[in-house]
Amino acid sequence: MDADRTPVAKIWPVEFWSKHDVSVWLSSIDMKKYNQQLRKHDVCGRSLMLLTEEDLKQMGIDSLGDRKALLYEIKRLDKWDGFLWRTELTEENSGEIVTLELIMSLAPNHMSAICTVRNASGSEDIPAIKVKWIFSQGTTSEHDDVIERFSTCAMYDTKQSRSIIRLPCPVSDAEVEVELA
Repeated sequence: MDADRTPVAKIWPVEFWSKHDVSVWLSSIDMKKYNQQLRKHDVCGRSLMLLTEEDLKQMGIDSLGDRKALLYEIKRLDKWDGFLWRTELTEENSGEIVTLELIMSLAPNHMSAICTVRNASGSEDIPAIKVKWIFSQGTTSEHDDVIERFSTCAMYDTKQSRSIIRLPCPVSDAEVEVELA
């Protein structure tokens, strides 16, 4: 691992979402059936936040209930937390240094996260990597500070650069370890 385990910035993650991240989010809120409509209109994180009921109707989302549910979930996105990491890895075959950005979008209840890995240069290609996501859950009691840590690993590459992680309890912090797969 060539990078610090702690994030370089705490961010509002939706602003960084691509249309692919929006698709993952739609799946996480059980609205995957509208993936094609939003993709067709190139809806990324920034444009997602500006959608109106009329916009959704014009995109072909005919169900009033689904439009209201989508707008409710969109409104809640301002409560999402996010973390950004940057790491440099040297590819073994070419010796080329690749800078990757890892973005974690943490749901308001802090019990699920959408994790994205992308090439900082804007290229769609990322090397095959293994990421260990390390989470902390902290509570303070009268006698002791208790911090529990747990982790999960995920593999990423050009074809699979996003994942949804369901967490066993609300988390307060996150770290990463990255290595070539």
